[in-house]
Amino acid sequence: MLPDGRLVIVLRNASPNAKDKGGFCPSIHRLLDDTIVATSYANYPPEDLGCSIVSIRFRMSEVEALAQKP
Repeated sequence: MLPDGRLVIVLRNASPNAKDKGGFCPSIHRLLDDTIVATSYANYPPEDLGCSIVSIRFRMSEVEALAQKP
């Protein structure tokens, strides 16, 4: 939960043709500076070395700025 009461919700990819279908296992944290960090894993075909841990960091101000673009 954000300090203002809003929730950050992370969804898994369920697109029928997605290469990483169902690939999100939620782990989400709000850091002291209000940066959001979402961590998951990605499964790859065996010839591509198996899997990876993947994280993204963002601030809600960045999301809000994107939402304001026409």
